[in-house]
Amino acid sequence: MSWLTRFLISNWSLALVPIVLLCVWLSGVWVGAGRTQRAWDAERHQAELAQARAQQKIADIKRSQEQINHEISNEFNQRSVQLAADLQSGGFVRMRSSPADGVGGVPAVPATSDAVAPAASNSVPVASRDEGTMSCERLGEDAAKATLMLVELQKWVQEMGALVRVKEPSH
Repeated sequence: MSWLTRFLISNWSLALVPIVLLCVWLSGVWVGAGRTQRAWDAERHQAELAQARAQQKIADIKRSQEQINHEISNEFNQRSVQLAADLQSGGFVRMRSSPADGVGGVPAVPATSDAVAPAASNSVPVASRDEGTMSCERLGEDAAKATLMLVELQKWVQEMGALVRVKEPSH
């Protein structure tokens, strides 16, 4: 037998201790690497969840804004049709259908006044790009539509402000 074999047989505990320590060290490295990998995976998963929540919140806000815009557009179109019908009938025109719709309702305004004669004296010259003249009736229609647009725009701004206040996270 060789001297190395004789030495290992006589001093087996000296040879076994480094082997046991090496095994313990390797198992520690293996377990530690697994724990580190799981921790990294969990952190990456949390980051992905946070990103998905943020994207969902953005999608919800966009969907809410589109729904509000659609509702306001439909309401504006309905009121424009009603306004045009009221102007055609020569009756009284109300911009808001009830005082509960807004802060203050616009009072009824007659479509035409009895004090002004419906003669050519009420025609107003317009820019050279338009042909002919614009009548007071047309100006009244345009003013009524502009007022309706302004009221709807104010309503939209209020709803967007309320939506943003509702969607903001609390700290």
